[in-house]
Amino acid sequence: MTITQTLDDVYYLPSEIGWLEDDIAKLHGTGDPRWNETIELESQRLQRAKADLQRGIDLIASVEHTDPLLYKVLVMRYIEGLTWAKIAAVMPAKATPDCYKMMVYRWIKKLENAEVK
Repeated sequence: MTITQTLDDVYYLPSEIGWLEDDIAKLHGTGDPRWNETIELESQRLQRAKADLQRGIDLIASVEHTDPLLYKVLVMRYIEGLTWAKIAAVMPAKATPDCYKMMVYRWIKKLENAEVK
């Protein structure tokens, strides 16, 4: 999974985790052993989704102390789901949406280059 995919998933995974937990609870509630295989598969998907979410959150949190501005932009974009235009509108340092997008793009490229080495 790429860094971009990991970050994009942070916004959607909490909903997916909730749905999986609900599905598993409903299947368990039937008490029907025919659902055991499905419950196991859904439980595996749930564990993967939780691990992916934690990776994304850890990635965002890794910049909190070193670059607070980047951290704020990452939270607004990937956790709160704001558009680049809305991020630019609410940030105290006035810059264009493309400026914030490029800031994140450069950070992602830096991480990707570090992984390759």
